Amino acid sequence: MKYIRRIVVHHSASNNPEHDDIRVIDEWHKERGWRQVGYHFFIQKDGWTQMGRMENKQGAGVKRYNEHSIHICLSGDAKFTLSQIISLDSLVSSLKERYPNVKAIKGHKHYNPTTECPGMDICGSTGEYIWGPDKLLKRVDYEEE
Repeated sequence: MKYIRRIVVHHSASNNPEHDDIRVIDEWHKERGWRQVGYHFFIQKDGWTQMGRMENKQGAGVKRYNEHSIHICLSGDAKFTLSQIISLDSLVSSLKERYPNVKAIKGHKHYNPTTECPGMDICGSTGEYIWGPDKLLKRVDYEEE
């Protein structure tokens, strides 16, 4: 098992329906010179989770914080669907079970304050991930489906 210390949440920064697919993000990242998409998971607007990089491969989501990290990207820009929030929470819970050494679950902006990514506050005032979709929904701007 790969030693994972952190889970980092991102967003695609696009509300274009044509961009609601990991294959599009993969092309964007390849255009930047990367081998493949930098994220391990991509959560579409309907809540469906797509696989990106294999979990045993180092991601490419936050400079200096890619080693020992799993990267999750939500489709969209600052406003997400209820299905995405539920899928995010379920995926994070599953990853925590698989990787018990995870100590941090943060948004990209926690590691790089010059970005707004993931476009929402997934952490409370303590800086820790807010567990449970009901608690996340109190802090996150989401759209009805």
